[in-house]
Amino acid sequence: MTISIYKYKQRLLVLFLVLFFNQETFSQNNAVILGKGFDKQNGKLLKVAKPIGNYPKSFYKKNSDDIKVENGQFVKKLELDSNGFITVYEDPYMFGSFSFFVEKGDSIIIEQKKDRIEISGNNSAFNNLYTNNSYLKLSADSVFDVLTVLKKYKNADDVIKNVDIQKQKIFNFYKVLNKEKKISANCLKAVNAEIEGRINFFAGNYSENGRNEETKKKLGLAFDTKEAQKLVEFYNSKYSVFNENSLYSTILDQNLYMTGWNMEAQAKKTNKKVNRFWNQFDELFKSCRSNFGVIDFVEPEQYKEIYIASCIFESIRFNCVKNKKDLIAVYRAFIKKYPESNYNMIIENLLFEDDLKQKENNNSPIGSLSSYDSTVGLSISNSLIDEKKSFEEAIAEKYPNQNLFIDFWATYCSPCIKQFEYNDELHLFLGKQDIKTMYVTIDNEASVDLWKKMINDYSLVGYHYFASEIYRNEKIMKAVIDYVPHYFVYNYKTKKITLVEGYPSEKQKFYDKITASLIK
Repeated sequence: MTISIYKYKQRLLVLFLVLFFNQETFSQNNAVILGKGFDKQNGKLLKVAKPIGNYPKSFYKKNSDDIKVENGQFVKKLELDSNGFITVYEDPYMFGSFSFFVEKGDSIIIEQKKDRIEISGNNSAFNNLYTNNSYLKLSADSVFDVLTVLKKYKNADDVIKNVDIQKQKIFNFYKVLNKEKKISANCLKAVNAEIEGRINFFAGNYSENGRNEETKKKLGLAFDTKEAQKLVEFYNSKYSVFNENSLYSTILDQNLYMTGWNMEAQAKKTNKKVNRFWNQFDELFKSCRSNFGVIDFVEPEQYKEIYIASCIFESIRFNCVKNKKDLIAVYRAFIKKYPESNYNMIIENLLFEDDLKQKENNNSPIGSLSSYDSTVGLSISNSLIDEKKSFEEAIAEKYPNQNLFIDFWATYCSPCIKQFEYNDELHLFLGKQDIKTMYVTIDNEASVDLWKKMINDYSLVGYHYFASEIYRNEKIMKAVIDYVPHYFVYNYKTKKITLVEGYPSEKQKFYDKITASLIK
């Protein structure tokens, strides 16, 4: 009878979800989360970290994903890029967290009880174990502790062998749950990657500690420092962190860090030459990662991308890098290396969130367009466009007999920067048509120095304007303020500015649209 009542309550909750949301809520890319029993958080915000791009690692994205707790409950619709792990934090969002696996289309019910979080819905057989930190299951009534194996065996090979035996038992436990249809195939794939990643991380970390006699004794490890070194080399290098399935582990970045340490040591032994780049930021990240630049020794670029993005997120979350300008410099290096990364816009939103809020509350905008011609040097000229004129009027007055191709961009916009790769061919076409190029950035005023530097770095030859707040509220600016890049053509004969759909990467198709916009 108890089971029937439980199922009845579950159906009522699901019915509530259906009534609460419209049909769009249950679209392919959404998940719905219902929370109960959050009385201590009543009236507070809960932060949500969710999968970004194709990787299931949780990242905090933006304020629109925040959850407001009212009367101890909440209902939240989340748009997902991919299946993966969601983490819910109390505010501040590094405190009081719990995580669970979610798939697109899921409806998940979370109930906070005195001693645990209870989760209902798809894959609850795993989620209840994971969120309550009991996911390393050997059987229905026992959980695996990596340290027990390291305390028992003196030989490194025996440690590796027995860790693998226990690991396989855990895999088998979840295979049975999948066979019984208690967890999905997607969940099983993520679970296997998570277990593989975490067990190897724990084993590798304990092995690192085993190389120090004092720490080894405190932990009660059975092997000597020589065997500890063998284990370190296995778990930090021979264990394939580069296996494609490893991408589904939420602690991939930490395993990459450990792997980088060992690869650095091996490179020193063999005098292997490695192109160093990220080590220039070692000092900035020293409170987050004592050797941030070891990622230089990890060769596949997709893993470097994940690692660097994770470190930037980590530094924002825990305030590891005190000077935000320094962190912005790291981000600039990141988007130059990975202009199409899924993480670019999310990092950007977090880095510039305070600046955007400040601008919204600023009642005294500068009210001008600062300009200079990049062909005559990297300094802002003293000539300012009259703020009382519209953008079209200002352009018509300054360039009365010149057709212009206008590129709206921002220093933080990776798609804008990606399109700069096609500038040589674009400018060759524009030159033949006697069309000059104008670049207008919609950055905030704090980015002026970076703006000038990037003009030089990307050889952006043409007229340059730094649009201030008053011009962002103007009609032409409003068309681009939501996103960039945007492209326009100014026809000096008609004194009109026309939007050009498309991108320079489309080449002739894009050039034809420019030509068409200049026809009377």
